[in-house]
Amino acid sequence: LVMQGLITIEDGNADSGIEQMKKGIMLHKATGAQIWRTDQNAHLAEKYLSTNQTEKALEAIHEALIICQQSGHSDHFEPELHRLRALALYQQGEANPEAISNCFFTGLKLAQAQPSLAHELRIITTMCEILEDIPASNKISMLNEVLSKIPEKCETLDIIRAESTLSMLQKRAS
Repeated sequence: LVMQGLITIEDGNADSGIEQMKKGIMLHKATGAQIWRTDQNAHLAEKYLSTNQTEKALEAIHEALIICQQSGHSDHFEPELHRLRALALYQQGEANPEAISNCFFTGLKLAQAQPSLAHELRIITTMCEILEDIPASNKISMLNEVLSKIPEKCETLDIIRAESTLSMLQKRAS
């Protein structure tokens, strides 16, 4: 049901899709299984953010981070949870930019320790898009560094987004 909900959302019916996702997560949780729960909550949080339901997104993220904490080890999706938390705080109008930065840097540290290049790319790209306190030259360096680790033949939406962000920053800097 979670994947079905994602498809329903992509088809333009966010409310129905989110309800399907919530039902799927609830059914999965009822089995007692912990596997995939952080992933499911991250997807739900992302969809809440896309529909400006920030508080609900933060609740889904919080629940997933508790699962990570209870497991005693870093979950492969934990870096993404910190990226989403930073986005939620930003979307909420969090007055403390340091809290947003801390979320990003915690996620980045976890992604690099795993190592998870996909999560590292998403975190750095999002940081470069919304954090105003990082100089453009540093953003350009960070994006160039992470993009240099990716094989040339790869072309995902995240890579395209990172390259677009890099291009925009380079144009502004010149």
